[in-house]
Amino acid sequence: MQRFEGKVALITGAASGIGRAAAIRFAQEGARVFCADLILVGAQAVTAEIGGNAGAVQVDVASYASNQAMVAHVMEHAGQLDIAFLNAGLYGAADGLDTVDEALFDTLIAVNLKGPFNGIKAVQPVIAQGGAVIVTASAAGVIGHPANPAYSAAKHGVVGLVKSCVDAFAARGARINAEWAEVPTPEAIRAQDRERLLETILAPVEADESDLEIARTLLEQRSAEDLAAALVRAHRAALPQPEELLSGSDDGRKQAAHRPGFDDVVWFR
Repeated sequence: MQRFEGKVALITGAASGIGRAAAIRFAQEGARVFCADLILVGAQAVTAEIGGNAGAVQVDVASYASNQAMVAHVMEHAGQLDIAFLNAGLYGAADGLDTVDEALFDTLIAVNLKGPFNGIKAVQPVIAQGGAVIVTASAAGVIGHPANPAYSAAKHGVVGLVKSCVDAFAARGARINAEWAEVPTPEAIRAQDRERLLETILAPVEADESDLEIARTLLEQRSAEDLAAALVRAHRAALPQPEELLSGSDDGRKQAAHRPGFDDVVWFR
């Protein structure tokens, strides 16, 4: 029996990158997958690649009504929702504070912070006992990202949002986590930003050129497929039982929701 046989997974931002890789990987592990994306034809292409009973649905994550319609589509066609990977995001064209205007700031907050909020609100009433919501955060959400402060602000907000929603999901016997790679994927940042990010990360350890070269190699070689595999491994590593979440004290529910090795915010290493 496959690990996620009988489970239903919803992935946003599934048309490309980490979302596409995660959709394929969850399907390989036995889940019935629904691929959601603003670009419907992209989601449909991934669905066709997966085959079987996978489905595609269009969503504008910045719209709560669109998120509600997405979840309603899944429930209508599958009758359950066990895993929601809220991965859709937008980096935008920025190279420092001076290049971020109000319109770009509003767009990045709408997609990268309001989007996860809308998704969390939409899935919370229907997520299955023992189910999980996973939200894509970013290293830029904890260390800052001078090249794109609006993106960084949104991702900082995602971390706080997820931490603040743990109890609401624990009360339903489910859990919510934010996860990201130790460094952003190559698709998420441009060449000039990689050097700035590496310098920021390595500055506290007085990195020399050889350290930078190792970090560059790691940054270039981490693929969306690598991250998807890590995501699936993390999801299945320490699943709390519904009774652990639904019984006992508030502290007990929080401990079960976080489980050692699978805290509310997880770094892929």
